[in-house]
Amino acid sequence: MANFAGWLTEEIQHRNWTRAELARRAHISRTAVSNVLNEARDPGPDVCRAIAKALGVDENLVFQQAGLMSKDKAKPLHPLVQDIIRDLEGKSEEEMR
Repeated sequence: MANFAGWLTEEIQHRNWTRAELARRAHISRTAVSNVLNEARDPGPDVCRAIAKALGVDENLVFQQAGLMSKDKAKPLHPLVQDIIRDLEGKSEEEMR
C-alpha cells in the first residue's frame, strides 16, 4: 500500500493484532493509533519509533513508510528477513528453534 495507514494496517493484520494490541505493545494511546490509521494525524518520530519497536522492525523502515525519511537514505531489512521476524513474533524460544 502506498500510504502509512495502509502499510500499518497490513502489518497489524499480518500479526493478527487489534489496534488496541498495537497500542499496548507500542506503549502509545489507542487514540494515537486510531488517529494514524484513520489518517487524522501523521505519525511523528516518537510514534514511529514506538511502532517500530512494537512490530520488531527497523526504525528506518517505519520512518520511510511514514514519509519521514527518504528511501535512499537508509536501507531497510531485506523483505525476506522482515517476513522471518514477523513469523517469529510472539513465539516461545522453543518454537523459534
